[in-house]
Amino acid sequence: MSAITVANFNIMSSLASKYYFTEENITMNGVPTTLNEIHATVENQRIGMIGSYLKNFIRINPIEVLSLEEVNGEWLYYFSRLLPNYNFVYAEIKRPSTSTFNLKYNSEKFSDNIVTYVRKDISFTNVTDAFQGFYSSKGNISGRGFKYPSRAQVLKLNITGKSIIYAHIHPGGNPDSDGKEFFNILSKFISKMSTWKVLVIGDYNRDKESGAMEDLEKIKLEYYNDDRTTSYHGIIMKIGPDRRKYYYYKNGEKIGLSDERFFKKLDNLYHRGVAVKQLVVFPQGGIRAQQPYTLSNVNGYYNNLGEYVIKSGDFAVNTSWYSDHSMMVYKLLV
Repeated sequence: MSAITVANFNIMSSLASKYYFTEENITMNGVPTTLNEIHATVENQRIGMIGSYLKNFIRINPIEVLSLEEVNGEWLYYFSRLLPNYNFVYAEIKRPSTSTFNLKYNSEKFSDNIVTYVRKDISFTNVTDAFQGFYSSKGNISGRGFKYPSRAQVLKLNITGKSIIYAHIHPGGNPDSDGKEFFNILSKFISKMSTWKVLVIGDYNRDKESGAMEDLEKIKLEYYNDDRTTSYHGIIMKIGPDRRKYYYYKNGEKIGLSDERFFKKLDNLYHRGVAVKQLVVFPQGGIRAQQPYTLSNVNGYYNNLGEYVIKSGDFAVNTSWYSDHSMMVYKLLV
């Protein structure tokens, strides 16, 4: 067997705050500000730091494949210029339209990309369009009535003479969305290539306990079990019965009041015919605090995805890491 390294990192969209925040009543470190001012300074600095981090990391560490989630169009080619020894392919993910609750921003405008960088000495075929067609033919209407794109890339990699199906995924984050349907359709597509080695990598937006990924196991894909908390998902909340208190929900079940922190491992890997030698997580130990910003004094309202949209609050920079997700580096034997 040959050793390879693949990495996955949700860099946290620089437009995500425009989805979750309005321009109104935001303070940063106690100073009134606007999202445009934040994006012009802090967000640009954060993205620059991520770019520098990735460039230096790859210079030191021989990575064959790198997958990133939530890469906005403005940063897509910026990152690619920093990684000249890699070819890249991307798929655009549009957020569903939101039109209720006076949300200022039509979220269709704030799409982002999932991107995979493949080292130039590795041949591959991009079959994402074939998967998208298969996905659409099977129906991609969520239970809440929103039509989602496939939210995946599928590549056929040829590494050290071995053929690998590499599915890079970022299913919808709303717990009520069609997550189980997504994995059911993905499993059916992969099962058509039953003799191939398989890697399904990415930000799954749900943990194994949700049961959403069980169809992957039905086609004999193995879950890589690791209990480090690799992400912070603290702003998907639902209103309580009294219409005043806000609760975190996990897989549809209430787990606590809104001042609790939601740290989970949502950056997962399923595999077949590939041995996982080691998972290295950056920052070490995973995500232990709200990253890269800290929120307090939160008030807001709901959009029609059932997600809590922050209308006012204190927005403070946390500079110890770049994203609300960890960077996952898998050392594999194929």
